[in-house]
Amino acid sequence: MYGIKKKLIIIIMMQFFFQKGFAEIKLPAFFSDNMVLQQQSEAKIWGWATSNTKVKISTSWDRKVYSFQSDSSGKWDIKINTPKAGGPYTITISDGDELQLKNVLIGEVWICSGQSNMDVPLRGVPNTVTIKNSIEHIVNAKNTQIRLFTVGKKQSTSPQENCSGSWGEASAETASEFSAVGYLYAKYLNDALGIPVGIIKSAYSGTAIQAWMSEEQIKNYPELLKAPAGPKEVKCSELYYGMINPLMGLSVKGFLWYQGEGNHRDPELYAALLPLMVSDWRKKWEIGNFPFYFVQIAPYSYPDKGNAAKMRQEMANCVKTIPNSGIAIMTDAGEEFNIHPEDKEVVAKRLLYLALSKTYGLKGFPSCGPIYKSMALEADKIVINFDYAEMGLTTFGQPLLNFEIAGADGIYSPANAKIVKGSIEVWNTSISNPVGVRYAFKDWVKGDLYNSQGLPVSSFEAAISNQN
Repeated sequence: MYGIKKKLIIIIMMQFFFQKGFAEIKLPAFFSDNMVLQQQSEAKIWGWATSNTKVKISTSWDRKVYSFQSDSSGKWDIKINTPKAGGPYTITISDGDELQLKNVLIGEVWICSGQSNMDVPLRGVPNTVTIKNSIEHIVNAKNTQIRLFTVGKKQSTSPQENCSGSWGEASAETASEFSAVGYLYAKYLNDALGIPVGIIKSAYSGTAIQAWMSEEQIKNYPELLKAPAGPKEVKCSELYYGMINPLMGLSVKGFLWYQGEGNHRDPELYAALLPLMVSDWRKKWEIGNFPFYFVQIAPYSYPDKGNAAKMRQEMANCVKTIPNSGIAIMTDAGEEFNIHPEDKEVVAKRLLYLALSKTYGLKGFPSCGPIYKSMALEADKIVINFDYAEMGLTTFGQPLLNFEIAGADGIYSPANAKIVKGSIEVWNTSISNPVGVRYAFKDWVKGDLYNSQGLPVSSFEAAISNQN
């Protein structure tokens, strides 16, 4: 009899501990200690518990308690109201057992994504990539107001609900391993706004845009489905499912995108794909048309003699096809034989100008460099006008060497150019009735034309018959 009772007690205890273990609240990796939640938002939090179980969340900033129930699969989600930037706070989640998230800040949350120029860490890559002023930024990185999260690299053929990674306060150790562009952007934004900044990196070197897009968005491009979309046999959509899908629904302020080198051979195709990707992400994120700021690929002498100049132009034109977007123009910031330019400060600062101007409403400076707007033929000269050049144009004392002009034969020749108020006059005394003009239209070039505040003019090519 005693033996039977003992067995029953053991069984009951096993069931108890099994249920307790199974009922443990589980959260995606990015809901954890040290995280940043987007300020003044309905921030969505989700996770898993026992099926059909009552769950409570309490927030220390307003002592509010949210009660809800997990579904039949154990999944739950809730939106919590966040205050103005501040902290640290705690969030307590309970289904009977408590899970507490500590040292939580409320501030501005951005996601940075793309390929190697976004992926490369602040310390650089041994014997491969160096970063300008790397050690200076690393030794001065300690800042409890900046939090960093790196999404672990993962290829998947099906949508993933979680990812690997953890939040860390900015320090020499954490910043050195984080995206150079992402960290510097967070630092500059924190300096400008004086509030906490959370930056999430989801990037993978060497990848084409189709790796970051859902299958439904690229199904009409069968040639892409058959081709590799990155190294290690990365295929279409695999990074979308493995490294973007887990983040979807997270309350963020906006996105930073630095990619395009992997698609430089097909600029027109890229110009069609980028708006599709952004539209799809926004639809599935369900937080509206969040800001999307992207970096133009920098000039570089591609070994395959691709069409990088056209790519720079098509990327600039995407500002017109993607609502609430902006481009960091890099015509002046490339390196002839280095596809990973050392100066990541200039990239981060130009992304910052976009955000401060277009998202945070600061005045007194332009959001980006001039982009071709229109031209007119006056006698044998072409007069060119630009957007984002309200204060005028300048070369900072350097000669204009990057304009070319074409005659009736369509062959481009070097051209003279001069600034006339806010426009550019271009001509070649050997060419009458010119039919086309272009600027900085080579794979490798060093831009020499800027708006008066120092932001460079984008590469472009335009014909008289196609002025828009």
